[in-house]
Amino acid sequence: MIQEKRRKRSLAALALCVVAFVLFSSNEQDESSFSPFSLLRNTSTRFLSHTKKSTNDYLVVINAVAKINNLPLVEHNRRHIFKKDSWDCVIFSVATDELIPESNDYIQKLQNELECSIIRKPGSHWGDFLMFVLPSFVSNYEYVTILLDDIYFPSEGKMALQPDKVIEKMKELNLGSMQPLIKGDTYNIPQSARWFKAIDCIFEAKMLELYAQFFSREAWECYYKMLDYEGSKGWCYDLCMPQECPDVKMAYDGRFLGYHMDREVESMPDDEFIESGDVVITDDVKDWAPQEKVQYAKSNYQHTDGFRMCDKLECSYHWADGIVPDPNILQCPDDEKTEKR
Repeated sequence: MIQEKRRKRSLAALALCVVAFVLFSSNEQDESSFSPFSLLRNTSTRFLSHTKKSTNDYLVVINAVAKINNLPLVEHNRRHIFKKDSWDCVIFSVATDELIPESNDYIQKLQNELECSIIRKPGSHWGDFLMFVLPSFVSNYEYVTILLDDIYFPSEGKMALQPDKVIEKMKELNLGSMQPLIKGDTYNIPQSARWFKAIDCIFEAKMLELYAQFFSREAWECYYKMLDYEGSKGWCYDLCMPQECPDVKMAYDGRFLGYHMDREVESMPDDEFIESGDVVITDDVKDWAPQEKVQYAKSNYQHTDGFRMCDKLECSYHWADGIVPDPNILQCPDDEKTEKR
């Protein structure tokens, strides 16, 4: 059974690399910025060697590294949260060799020690990379998490993310997708959870703005059907998912907290969650500092129509649907707390 599982993962990994080859080689690229042969040389061997040996049931996809200052966050999340003994790891990057050289210490640690496969494609957007996460590849795992590169999950404190606990609740409550609370999100969900005393609770979500979103493989298969080459910016998929995947039950996990570090953040966070000891900033990321947005010569991100997929999928949902005015509690730590809601 294990041998068959390994064989399927090897074939799926090979398919992923072939898709990368086809998609990348179809774009106009000059030799200095990209070569599909260098992509396969740099990633396929490592990718296949990791998946061939793996019997992990979970996959984390980190999408997409652009700035060198976020590498400590990526390394921290891989080392302390999505650990290699339970999670296979793929990292997509849009950074050129000039901005993040292959010799970078964090890149070397992520590839060699932490066994992440890194696929680099300057000029792409994170919506493009989502299309690489084929359902045939994800079918070899029970759950996949899509994690943005600028998310930081404290690894100490009672609200430190424990992925196995998230998955445990997803199974128990028959959830197709769930996400921890993220400070710095668009809708200020952590503040709503605190206001309505839903911290520590699992509560229903109409939609999930993707920051660190857990999917069952069935939920990911449905999500993947929305993906389109015109959605390279990645916007609208969160708004359209409730319409396109009505059978996928979604929720927030109010027990765990992370931080979005690219939303006008000037330093490591220092807020009420840290003051109370709910989360602890560890030494490995204390020197993090923001970096100006990177403008790539081959990228047209700022000029890409972010709402194209909303129009194409004819979404009936709007940004306001992300707000949680009065959360529908699915489960709290004790029955008494749940009954009050």
